[in-house]
Parts: sequence; C-alpha cells; structure tokens
Amino acid sequence: MANQQADSEKETKTREAVAFAMEGRWQNAALANKELADSHPDDPGVWNRLGKAFLELGKYDEAGDAFRRTLDLQPKNPIAVKNLERLKKL
Repeated sequence: MANQQADSEKETKTREAVAFAMEGRWQNAALANKELADSHPDDPGVWNRLGKAFLELGKYDEAGDAFRRTLDLQPKNPIAVKNLERLKKL
C-alpha cells in the first residue's frame, strides 16, 4: 500500500513538473524536479527534466551535472547526450 501511494505521489509530481515546463515556468519545473530527484535519485527521466529546466534558466553548470547524472543511470540516453553537446557550445 505504501508503494502505491509513493508511486501515485511520484506520478502527480511528475505531471506537475511536466506541466510547468510546457507552460515555460522553468523555475517551478526545476523545483518540482529537484523534489523528485531527492526522493527518486535513480530515475534518469527526473534528472533529464531537471537538466532541461536548469538549461532554460541559464544554470549551465547545474544542467550539465543533471545530464551527466542521467548518463550515469542510463549511459546512452539520447536526450542527455544531445543536451550535453548543446551545453558545450554555450
């Protein structure tokens, strides 16, 4: 039962984070994804979304750290690879 509740909370927070991003509310997206990263540190999707939010906020060091964490968890993640390449050009 506790796992179902945790999964439901994760799904709710994930939908919230995605909605913030789609609305261009990057500070809110970063905060929501940071909360998710704290509670689900082994989820590469969370780190990818956090990296994107940081990228949009101009926090390039934090974005790079988040994308590298994604690659630690999922070495060939194409989104993280692409965004790290993008960061090298900025």
